[in-house]
Amino acid sequence: MSHNLTVAVWGNKGAGKTTFCAALAQTLTQYFYSVLLINADVMLPAFAIWGIVPDVKKAEKENRKVESIGSILSEMDLTAEYIRNRISYHPDNNKISLAGYFTNEDCEQYDPISGNAAQSLLNEVNKLFQVTIIDCTMPQTDKLTEKALQYADIVLIMLEPNCIGIGFLNAQSKFFRRNFADGRKYIYLTAKVEPTSEVIEFEYQMGIKFNKQKLPFTQQTRDNLNKLELFQKYDGEYGNTVEIIAERIRMEAENGPG
Repeated sequence: MSHNLTVAVWGNKGAGKTTFCAALAQTLTQYFYSVLLINADVMLPAFAIWGIVPDVKKAEKENRKVESIGSILSEMDLTAEYIRNRISYHPDNNKISLAGYFTNEDCEQYDPISGNAAQSLLNEVNKLFQVTIIDCTMPQTDKLTEKALQYADIVLIMLEPNCIGIGFLNAQSKFFRRNFADGRKYIYLTAKVEPTSEVIEFEYQMGIKFNKQKLPFTQQTRDNLNKLELFQKYDGEYGNTVEIIAERIRMEAENGPG
């Protein structure tokens, strides 16, 4: 009997988290019938990056009202049914649901997200979806990221093995010590790794151990990002890593809590 999981994906800015999250969501639909991908980044609206226009007219025919994540989080009495009727669905894969800010949306109209609202959202979507993926930003400015990193079943930390990754870890060191010492499952992935990268040296400098799998930024990932076609099956080492992580999530869901 499987249980529903929350997966948080975090790492340095520019590591390719959003690309990876879309690829992971697509791959997880091999194992799960319902996957939700949430991105609450007000600076880069997710629907614009994903290349998806929410089908408002179709939603209206289904007696739903598609709204942005800002509007959903502003609801005082957040319930699973409310969320179900306001999220968007991937036009080519109905197993994938999406939540984020819309293109050209005035994000300043929403009050800052409270910790209670973020926690309520995570609690309610966990009732609806077998896997919820949170494409995280900065916990200091985004309460949804803060709560996701604290309570997710699996945290994937994507770091570029260079000075950017080291700088990110140094800047987030207090948050790491405060929140990442409870024995939960953390997976460190090398992001945008180049063939010549000396990962072992960076492991030493960072004081962590990367997972053996790598996420190189290949020509395919570049092309898909340029064409805004992120929900794809990827080839090579990038695709193999996505498959391995998806399998890990499947096993975690089957094994259950604890």
